Amino acid sequence: MHIQQVSQQLNLSKKAIMLYEQKGLIQSQKDQYGYRVYQDKDIERLIQIKCLRQLDFSISQIKDILFHHQYDIFDFKKEEYEKKIFEMETSLQYIDEVKENLMQKQSLEYLSHHLEQAKQLKEINSSTQTILPFEKIVVGLSLLIYALFLFVDDSFLSLFASFAILLILAIHFSSRLRLLLYEIYQKYKKELLYPKGRDI
Repeated sequence: MHIQQVSQQLNLSKKAIMLYEQKGLIQSQKDQYGYRVYQDKDIERLIQIKCLRQLDFSISQIKDILFHHQYDIFDFKKEEYEKKIFEMETSLQYIDEVKENLMQKQSLEYLSHHLEQAKQLKEINSSTQTILPFEKIVVGLSLLIYALFLFVDDSFLSLFASFAILLILAIHFSSRLRLLLYEIYQKYKKELLYPKGRDI
């Protein structure tokens, strides 16, 4: 199959195909007239490249994935997307509140501080050993429940204790859950410090 046919079939520009060949991602043959000819394996490789480019992988990353099987690059890309999503969600969450406070000529000190905390918290990943205040409470309650369970034969108490331990593990290994709980914690804290109707 010649480059024009490949370009039309895969909806790739001839310039892109030639670039991928120049970078060593594919290798065409030449026919008797000197025109590039692409085999089925080249077409499949171009489909792979196109898909990875659509996911915003660089050419060097694509080469590492396809030729060196460095699949951990996918995990790094996923983390990159998750950070972007969190930043966008955080901005969406506070943009109306910032606008409202500015229009009402209220202080943005609390919101600025909270945004800064939210930005810092996104760096917490599943291996982080940081324990937030509410997690300490859950741990303490779970230990207390199990201590009581040693002296009281109660199936409901056993079930509740098991649920508490599972919750602790989820909090410990899930950064997304920690972020959610942290937001709830901060919202509750804000309501205590700044009741509705009171300027901040």
